[in-house]
Amino acid sequence: MATYLENLQTARDVLAAKLATVAGTRNYNIDGQQVDTGELFKRIELLDNAIAAAQGAFEIIDQGVT
Repeated sequence: MATYLENLQTARDVLAAKLATVAGTRNYNIDGQQVDTGELFKRIELLDNAIAAAQGAFEIIDQGVT
């Protein structure tokens, strides 16, 4: 059985493959539903963030003030 992380990676890979097939188009259809390719980029980014979180990766944002 696949782990949570493996499922996230598979979902991202499937979306990335779909994006590659529709490269150069602004919109495409999935089962009759119109989808903007920009939405694929957003979903891939969300999955990348979830994958990073599942792997324990994090970013520290610090700001110095004088």
